[in-house]
Amino acid sequence: MIPSSRLGTLCARTSKAPGCGGTPRRSRWPARGPLGHRVTELLALALVLPALAGCMDTLADVDARTSRLRAVQSESLLRTTPTPDRGAYPSDFPNATGQLTTIAPPTSNPPVEDIKIQAADAARDVAARLATYTAEPENAMSLDLPGVWKQAQQGARELFSAEEEYILASIAVLIARRDFEPRPFATIAANFSRGDTSGTPTASFLNVVNTVGVTQNLPFGGSVAASFIWEFTRQLRDLVGQDYVATSSFQLSAAVPLLRNFGDIAREDLIQAERNLVYEARQYEEFRRSFLIDIASDYFALVQQQKVIRNQQGALQSLQNEERRQSALVQADRSAEFQRNIALSDVLNAQSSLAAARETYVLALDNFKVRLGIPLSTPVRIVETALDFAEPDVSPDQAMEAALRYRLDLQTARDAVDDARRGVRNARNQLLPDLDVAGTADVATEQQNLGDFFLRRPDSGAFTGSITLGLPLDRVVERLALRSASIAAAQSERSFTLLRDAIIVDSRAAIRNVELSRFQLNLAERAVEINRRRALEQQLKSDEVDAQQIVDTALALQNSENARDAAIADLRNAILSFLVTTGQLRVTDDGQLQQFPGLPPFVIQSVAPAAVPGQPDPVPTGERDLRSAPAAPDLPAAPAPEPGQAPPAQADPAPGQAPALIPLP
Repeated sequence: MIPSSRLGTLCARTSKAPGCGGTPRRSRWPARGPLGHRVTELLALALVLPALAGCMDTLADVDARTSRLRAVQSESLLRTTPTPDRGAYPSDFPNATGQLTTIAPPTSNPPVEDIKIQAADAARDVAARLATYTAEPENAMSLDLPGVWKQAQQGARELFSAEEEYILASIAVLIARRDFEPRPFATIAANFSRGDTSGTPTASFLNVVNTVGVTQNLPFGGSVAASFIWEFTRQLRDLVGQDYVATSSFQLSAAVPLLRNFGDIAREDLIQAERNLVYEARQYEEFRRSFLIDIASDYFALVQQQKVIRNQQGALQSLQNEERRQSALVQADRSAEFQRNIALSDVLNAQSSLAAARETYVLALDNFKVRLGIPLSTPVRIVETALDFAEPDVSPDQAMEAALRYRLDLQTARDAVDDARRGVRNARNQLLPDLDVAGTADVATEQQNLGDFFLRRPDSGAFTGSITLGLPLDRVVERLALRSASIAAAQSERSFTLLRDAIIVDSRAAIRNVELSRFQLNLAERAVEINRRRALEQQLKSDEVDAQQIVDTALALQNSENARDAAIADLRNAILSFLVTTGQLRVTDDGQLQQFPGLPPFVIQSVAPAAVPGQPDPVPTGERDLRSAPAAPDLPAAPAPEPGQAPPAQADPAPGQAPALIPLP
C-alpha cells in the first residue's frame, strides 16, 4: 500500500487531479544550467555503471581470477610450484536420469534366491586358469619411473583433490577481498493501491521506486554508501486523466565504529583468508613432494616383486634340477627314495610360492593402476628403471638444521601460532564498549517532467549525524570466548613445539636410515656371493651332498637375492625420504624429480626387459597328476654306474641361476 502521506503529497503537488487545488510548489533552489544538468547525469551514471559491471562477471572470469591469484602466490612463495588448472568445472548438471530429486533412490539388494552363482568344476585346470589371470598382453602399456610420474600428474585423483584444495583457498581469498571492494546494487520496487483516499473516491495509485548505488566496507571498520533513488507515483482513474509525481534523491551515508570492532579486527576474515592461501600453497607443494616419493615407492615395490618372481623362478628351476638328479640316482639304485621325495616336496612348495608371488604382483599392480587413474581394463607393463644417485654425506645435526630451515609444514605451524595470538587480541576487542558514529547526507528534488530522470533542481538538502555509546554491561559470552582463544593459543604453541621436536627426530633418523640401508645392502650383497659360491661348490661335489643340503642352499640363495633386491629399494627410498624429511627435495612443474642440490647429477635409465611375470610354471617330472603341465627337458640317458661308482654328474645349471633372459646383477 502507498502511505497516505505520499498520496496527500500527490494531491498537493498536482493541479490536474480532481479534488485537488492549488499550483505546483516552486523550488527553493535556483534553476540549473546545462553544465549542472550534465554533472548530475554523470554522477548518476557513475552509480549505475558499476552495478551493471558487477552483473557481467561470469564463471570464466572467476576461473581466470583464481588462476591469476594462484600463479602470483606460487611464483612469489615457491617459484617451482605449478599453478593448478584442470579446466572449467560444470556449473550445472541436467537431471538426465531423473534421480537428482528422487526422495528414495533405488537400491539393488535382491534376495538370496535370486542370486545365481555357478559352481566350479573340481577337475578344472587351475594352473592354466591362474596363468590366464597373470598373463601379460603384448600390447600392454609400458611404464618406467618417469612415465609413472607423468601418468600420476594426469590421472591421480588424490593429486586432483590436493589441487582443488588450493583452488578453494584462492576462491576464499577472492570472496574475502570482495567484502572490501565497491559493491554495486540496484533494486526496483512497485506498489499498487486502490481505495477511497484523500477524499478521492475509488482512486488508484501506482508507486515505483528505483534505487541504484554502491557500498564500500572500510578496512578499519564500518562502511560508506552512495545511492541514487528515483520514485514515481501515478494516479490512475478510469484509465484516463493520469497524474503523477516523480521525485529523486542522492544519498551519502557512513557508519564507523570507534572502539569495539575497530581496527584490524574488521579485516580478520580477509587476513585469515590471505594467510590460508599461503598455507595451502605450502601444503600443496609438500603434497607434491610426498606424492612423488609415494609413487616412486610403489613403483620400486612392484619392481622388487618382479625380482621376487624371477628369483622364485630361478629357485624353482634349481629345485627341479635337483629333483631330476635324485630321480636318476634312485633309478640307478644310488640313492634312497626319500631323497627324491624331499626334492619333489620342495618343488611343489616352490610352485605354490611362485603362484602366490604372481598373485601378489597382480593385486599390487591393480592397486597401482587405481592410484594412477588408469582403467583396470588397461594392461600395464612395469619396466624396471635404474635410479642411480649419490648418497648424502651429512651429519644428524646438519640434517636437523636443514629440516628446521626448509620444512614448509613447520613454517605453517609457526604462523598458526600468530593466528591464535591474533585471535586472543580480537577476543579482547569484543570486551570494549560500543561507540559508533554515523552520518547521512541527502539531496532531493521533485520533477514534473517524466523525462527528467536524473537530479536537476534540488528542492531540499539535509544532513543527519549520530553517535551511539553502548555500555559493556553484558560481556559474559565475550569473556568466555576470550578464555577459549587463550587456550587455543596455548594449544597452538604446544602443537608447534611438538611438530618441531618430531621433525628433529625424523631428520636425524632419516640420515641414519640412509647409512643403515647402505650397510644392509653391503651385507646382502655379501650374502648373495656366499650362497652362490656355496651352490657352485655343491654342484662340483654333488656326490658328497644330499638332497636336503642342495634344497637348503637353493632356498638360501633365493632369500639372499630377495633381501639384496629389497635392500636396493630401501636405499633408494631412504635417500628420497631423507630429502623430503629435511625439506630439500624439489619437484619440477611436470611432476618429475629435480637434481639434488649439492649432489652429483643422478641418472634415470630403463633396464633391459627381463622375464615377464606370469609365464607358465615349470613342473617336476615323474608325477602323473602334473603331466599335463609343461615339463622340463628330458635328461639324457645315464649309463649304468659301475659298482662302487656314483652316477655321472649332469650338466645342469648351477642352483640359484636364473634363465638366460634374466640378467644377474
